[in-house]
Order: sequence, then C-alpha cells, then structure tokens
Amino acid sequence: EFVPVRHRGVLAAGTISLWQFAGLLAALVAILVIPAFTWRGMFVVAAIPALIFIVAFAYLPESIRFLVHRDKVDEAEAIVRRFSSVDPDTVANSSLVKEVIVETGLRDILRGRYLPRTLGVWIMSITWAMAFFGLVAWLPSILIRMGFTAVHSFAYTAAIVGAGAVGDFLCGWCMDYLGRRRTTSTCFFLGGISMIAWGFQTTSSGILLFGMLTAFFGTGGVAGCMFTYICELYPTQFRATGSGIATAWQRIGGIIAPSVLGVVIAANGSTFDSFLVLGIILLIGGVAAVALMYETKGKTLEEIAAHLAG
Repeated sequence: EFVPVRHRGVLAAGTISLWQFAGLLAALVAILVIPAFTWRGMFVVAAIPALIFIVAFAYLPESIRFLVHRDKVDEAEAIVRRFSSVDPDTVANSSLVKEVIVETGLRDILRGRYLPRTLGVWIMSITWAMAFFGLVAWLPSILIRMGFTAVHSFAYTAAIVGAGAVGDFLCGWCMDYLGRRRTTSTCFFLGGISMIAWGFQTTSSGILLFGMLTAFFGTGGVAGCMFTYICELYPTQFRATGSGIATAWQRIGGIIAPSVLGVVIAANGSTFDSFLVLGIILLIGGVAAVALMYETKGKTLEEIAAHLAG
C-alpha cells in the first residue's frame, strides 16, 4: 500500500527476498551452532528475531486505506504527512474516501470475478508451499543420503536458499516489466523443470547448479511473485482475509509435503522420486497461474478492486 505502482513488484518482492535471505543466514548459523550446541542451540538463536520485531512494531504505520474505511481520516492524514510531501487537504475528495465500515467475510473472496482468482491463489499457494517446505524439511537429509557430510549439506543448503533470495528480488523486477501472470507462470514452470532435472544429477556441481536454479525460480521467484500478487489482488476491506486464507493453504502444504516425502524416501530410498513429485507439483502451480491469474501490472489498488467488483 505504501509503494508506487510502477515499482510495486520489485519492492514488495524485495521484502520477501529478505525472508529467503533469513533462511540463508539460518543455514550458515547452523554450520557453526549445531556441531557445538546441537539442534537446541538453533532454538535459542531463533528467539532473537522475536525481540527485533518488538522494537520494529513501534515504527510500523497503520494502513492509510484501512483508517479511511474506518472513518479515521485524521489518523490517515497524519501518516500521509509523515511519509509524503503531498498535502492531504488537496486530495480530501479522492475516490479513496468512500463508504465507511463495510462488513466483510469469506464470501467476498468467493463471489463474482474474485472466485476464479481466489481458486488460483489457493492452488498456487499450496503447490508452492509443498515444494518450499518439502525442500526446507528434507534437503539436508537428502544431500546426506547423496553422500555429503552434514557440514557440506548445510553449506549447499545455504547456497541454494541464497539463490532463492536473489530469485525473489529479480523476479519481482521482472513482474514490473513483463507482468504478474507471465512472470509467475514462468517461474513455476522453470522451477518444476529444474526440480525434476535436479533429481537426475549425480555430481556435486550438478546437484548445486540445479538446486540453485530450482530455488531461484521455483521457491524464491514464485514466492516473490505470489506474495506480491495476493496482497494487491484483494482490496483493503478484505485483504487480510484473502491473504490470511492463502497463507493457511501454504501451511497445509507445509504439513503435507514433508510427511509425504518422508514416506516416499522411506518406501524405496530413492531421492529422485522426491524431486519428481515436487517438480510435478510446481508444474501444476504454473498451469493455475496461466489459467486463473488476473493481470495487475500497472494498476492501482483501486483500479484492481473496481474491475474485480464489477
């Protein structure tokens, strides 16, 4: 809500890249902490971001659109003056100031033109999450099964996750030039193909290369595209509902994938089958992106809401 339309993709995806970058830091920290303090040491380290959030929370502004829809115009104007050189009094009659306090719920994201878009969001969310959380949970173990030591497996995991962070940012840039649907679907398809090809690799260089390609497109690039798209698809009145339910589907995918992969690996010991399953799942997400995404490139949040509400 706070970034210009023409740079919304790269800036929104850039915030997601920091999330992926945190995964890179976690893998690097694990190399040092786990040998000395076992896995329990990582739980202590993981408590630090919670303290940082408490400090950051004090500086986070409220949504201006949310305040306007709640008839808290004075608070909204104060935030505008804080972040913008535009005088709120000169835009007081903007189309943003509309009806106040509208009851919303699940039905709003499942009716009219929102229905197919929401179904697309749910499919993309669960397919991406199954690939991402499946890799997060099992990649170090899979690499050890391939013959790598524990330290090397964490180092490779760090490099692969780091590629995902770069993919987040660069694919966000592509969204602002190529569009949301084209970039998202391309990332899904290239990620799925790379994932399957990854399963064929037997050399350390091949494993690292295709692992990084998979993370760049399939887990990193898709994440940057998808989170940006979900947040701009729904209007302020039910954006939290739409994005929250999408996140719930991601958590469902995060529950299913590690369990399924564990069964697959235990059943036949084949790492290729794991990559094949995750690759097919990403390809399904690509089909959903092509068929069900609404192009939001270059549109204001109000323009998107007006079209989908029509």
